[in-house]
Amino acid sequence: MLESDRRAVKEYIHLAAETEDAVARIYELFGGLFSSNVEFCDFWRLSAEAERYHAATIRLYDLVLADQATSEPARVAAGVDDTRALLTRLQAEAARLEHATPSMQEALDIAIHIEAEGSEIHGRGQFAFLFPALSDLFERLDQEDRAHRRTFEAARSRFAS
Repeated sequence: MLESDRRAVKEYIHLAAETEDAVARIYELFGGLFSSNVEFCDFWRLSAEAERYHAATIRLYDLVLADQATSEPARVAAGVDDTRALLTRLQAEAARLEHATPSMQEALDIAIHIEAEGSEIHGRGQFAFLFPALSDLFERLDQEDRAHRRTFEAARSRFAS
């Protein structure tokens, strides 16, 4: 693999972990917003913890397996651009939420939207293709994203009614 491709792969993985951290930041903001309700606060803080776990897992796999990436420069470049754009959107949403007071319903809708679009890691299918040694990780994270969405939908029925 060329050094430029290796740098792009590292950037892609770094951005993937950063998107997980950005989602965690949004959920932490919700935890603070609902700090007067212990159940709501715990719900959001635990959700943030799950996202931080995803970021840490990506970084761990990166340390061990990133050099085994498939060399597909065009796909890596597209993935980097898409993931960077996603990260920018998530960071902008977090900045907006620092000065907003959404209801629990609105917070859950935002979380469902994040999870439904698979927006934590844009293009996980590409990750599985580009990083065969990491495919089990990204398949598991994809399954967890779907489970998070179902959890947020259940929470919407329980907490936002």
